[in-house]
Amino acid sequence: AFAGPGPVPPPRSKLRKSFRERMNLKAL
Repeated sequence: AFAGPGPVPPPRSKLRKSFRERMNLKAL
């Protein structure tokens, strides 16, 4: 179901990425 390194990649990476993207959008 999830594509990434390891059988169960940590969802934190995705959450952090989305969070950073939101912060960047707010900065703009």
